Amino acid sequence: MKIKRLLAVLCLSALLLMQAACKPSSLGGTTFAQLQASATSGDRHAQFELGVRFATGEGVSKDPEKAVAWWRKAAEQGLPQAQYNLGSACFRGDVVSRDHKEALKWWLLAAKQGDHDAEFAVGRCFWFGSGTAQDATAALNWIRKAAAADQPEAQVILGLACQAGRGVQADLVEAVRWFREAAKRGNAQGQYYLGECYRDGKGTATNAQEAVDYFQRAAENGLPRAQVALGNCYMKGTGTRQDLNRAMQWFRKAAEQGDPDGQIRYGFFYLAGSGVEKDIIEVYKWFTLAESKDPDAARTAFELLRRQETLTPEQIAEAKRRAKVFTETNQAASSFSP
Repeated sequence: MKIKRLLAVLCLSALLLMQAACKPSSLGGTTFAQLQASATSGDRHAQFELGVRFATGEGVSKDPEKAVAWWRKAAEQGLPQAQYNLGSACFRGDVVSRDHKEALKWWLLAAKQGDHDAEFAVGRCFWFGSGTAQDATAALNWIRKAAAADQPEAQVILGLACQAGRGVQADLVEAVRWFREAAKRGNAQGQYYLGECYRDGKGTATNAQEAVDYFQRAAENGLPRAQVALGNCYMKGTGTRQDLNRAMQWFRKAAEQGDPDGQIRYGFFYLAGSGVEKDIIEVYKWFTLAESKDPDAARTAFELLRRQETLTPEQIAEAKRRAKVFTETNQAASSFSP
């Protein structure tokens, strides 16, 4: 389970990498004409900035090809932020052909100059074997560099590695330290995992109130699993007073983001008619939505529903129609990642 959690977060971080924006500019007050003149004269910082302008469309029409071309010029002159952006373009296949080996080459050049985002990217490449052979030890060496430099996503992954004993010696206390560092920087995953440590007494003394506090922070930052965890606390009155209405509200937030656990729990409120009007079609809808992501949990939920209610074929068809409409109109749910 711990390895599975580590892989899930690493996969999420890789997805975020593919979706991430380029490194921001540092010459925001310079006019486009001034930048172009300096870039043409060989100023690598101006070349990088010009690439950012073309990538973002700031003061000029977006042109990804020109963005990558200018980053390449700056990268070839050794500018680490340009090397990072060029590596990201190669990794995603923006304009240039997707080439993970080429991406790793540029990220390594940036990482060796102390670019912490690049250090983290290199670590993920070694972990997944993207552009290189898999090497968990090398991966965690690079991730540790980024974590030590306060890169919160790296801190979360290092904490999970310490929990799982993957690539490092298992150390629950050290895991808590890294989660706390990430949580301090507002990272929702770090806040959630720190809350989990307090809830379960892993690497620290059990403290239900502290668990609720960190679940609340992560939930307010939009993390579905934290919203479910917080909802469970309100359901059971653990670390806080029992409040079924608040529990339902947090389950709904998670459900609307596509979290199958949240969808099942929210569906049960419709089955009980607790806080909402009883509606077995809505129950079936939410269980149907959960089924595509967690079929085992959904199967158990459907069995409980069938013991209490019998739906007509028309009701089932309507529930499936509602589920289809929800999926088609809810972007957060369609892009859900655990």
